[in-house]
Amino acid sequence: MFLLRLPVCLVILAATFVCDGVAAVDSVDQVDEKLLARLQGEWDPVSSIFDGKENKIDQEQKPSIVIEGRTMSVRFRDQVAAKFEIKHLVAKGPVGHIDYVGRDPAGKAVRIKQLFKLEGDKLTTCVVSPPGGDRPRELASKAGSKYLLGVSERRKKEEPGPAKTADDNSLSLMKQLAPIKSEFVAVQTAASRKIAAAQDPAEREAAILKYMEELNRNGTPLIEKAVAIIRSRAAHAEAAAELAWIVESDPGSESANLAAELLGEHHLTSKPTTKLAARFIHAPMAWTEGLLRKLVDADLPREKKAQALMQLAQCVQTKSSVPHLFENFEAQMLKTMEMRFGKQFLAELRSADATALEQEALRLFRDARERYGDVSYGRKTIADVAESAVFEIENLGISKTAPEIEGEDIDGVAFKLSDYRGKVVLLDFWGHW
Repeated sequence: MFLLRLPVCLVILAATFVCDGVAAVDSVDQVDEKLLARLQGEWDPVSSIFDGKENKIDQEQKPSIVIEGRTMSVRFRDQVAAKFEIKHLVAKGPVGHIDYVGRDPAGKAVRIKQLFKLEGDKLTTCVVSPPGGDRPRELASKAGSKYLLGVSERRKKEEPGPAKTADDNSLSLMKQLAPIKSEFVAVQTAASRKIAAAQDPAEREAAILKYMEELNRNGTPLIEKAVAIIRSRAAHAEAAAELAWIVESDPGSESANLAAELLGEHHLTSKPTTKLAARFIHAPMAWTEGLLRKLVDADLPREKKAQALMQLAQCVQTKSSVPHLFENFEAQMLKTMEMRFGKQFLAELRSADATALEQEALRLFRDARERYGDVSYGRKTIADVAESAVFEIENLGISKTAPEIEGEDIDGVAFKLSDYRGKVVLLDFWGHW
């Protein structure tokens, strides 16, 4: 996995290191070995600012940067997500330069240039986003700069404590899953390179099918192995994030269905579960609607319950569009979708009663509007989002009569959409933001 796919907070922390004034010190690659020695160890992200605005760091994923020799690895929950080689490291004052090389999804080497500063056990680093461009001109992130500025702290070495058994915490579980997760990431990365290298839509579609076939062949057995390890300890608090990883990694599989069931049974209101359910409302799998309905019925704070109800409504609305959506899919795309969603569930989606699903979505949206209209949902209120969704379902769906549109053409002549009733009309909506 390449750095560009990692969370923003780690892009800035993917190298952290010292210097003084931003001098022109990197015309030739060089590595200050004494400086490199000071950077050895593990670093935890503390804060992140992009384009002058603070980014929240998801500490639940336990992100960290580990420097070992000239190798820098980005890790989540002790699982290596990416590795880079430090090629250039110099400091002629408080602010210095560091370059490191990784590979993009196509396997091409990419050089990332940063500024950094070390103050005791505090590391500050700055990089242009997306990485791969010129080095930042200052160790700061201002509005419009496209700079990512991050601070990390050196992880303190823990004093040795009493020996722990394999079952008295999650340590053994995480250690058992770590190599499986690393191997799965390697399978994903290798399989995705052909997609990145595709030159046209047809080639890309074929590459996506090949990607799914390789994941099913080489990735699914790894997911099944992970489920076998975690199943007996599914009630453990640390298992929530691991179960969510299983579902996200192979969402249309039987393993995902089982992992989602275990999340609903043992970790229904946990952050990994709620985030997972929200992530799949516009690409619902066999487990998505059931998990959302459990959340709607759960003992949650009013705002969280409102969000769950809206997400359920959006999930059902999405499912209502599937029968029409798949009508014009060609055989190759249908095969890809079968591997993504699961053959049985895809057949259920394609044969579903779209009208009944629309009516259920309308009921849910209206319920959410009446009970939680004042609650924020994204940048709007639930009342606003629900009202817009109801209008869309009732007026903008396939086979619905389009709402009237009135305006002027490019010659200033007034017209109405209804003037063209019975004819094929292409509407092109566009604007500037």
